[in-house]
Amino acid sequence: MNLSPEWVRAFAEHAELSVREAADLLNIPYAVLVAEIESGKILHRKVGKSYRIRFNDLMDYKARIDLAKL
Repeated sequence: MNLSPEWVRAFAEHAELSVREAADLLNIPYAVLVAEIESGKILHRKVGKSYRIRFNDLMDYKARIDLAKL
């Protein structure tokens, strides 16, 4: 499958992840990510009792924590 960069950007802009998926992607514990969400450090929306995180918002958070490690 050949995916254009434009398609990937459009997908990433609208993709939403569960907390489990986001924690796995960042390689951090689920509970740590929930704490970050509940403290307001990660933009999210709530669907019923679950959180959903836009991929771009997760990457913004990752960039901030990576920068803080420097």
